[in-house]
Amino acid sequence: LAGAFVHLQKERLRPAEALFQLADRNLHKYPALHHATDVAGILGLISQWRAALAEREFGANHLGELPAPVIPLPE
Repeated sequence: LAGAFVHLQKERLRPAEALFQLADRNLHKYPALHHATDVAGILGLISQWRAALAEREFGANHLGELPAPVIPLPE
């Protein structure tokens, strides 16, 4: 997941999407809350960033426009 944001910083949008997709696939194996990690919240974050990339057909980077990514803490 962190690698996806590194790719965004370097304006590599399709590789960023590939890593978001990989993180999504790997995290879907776990329950919504796993060892005090809000997996559902992280999946929501991934979904938000993937949607932003797809919205502009990978022609624009939302890194400076969207709020900084924050891994949600469980309640």
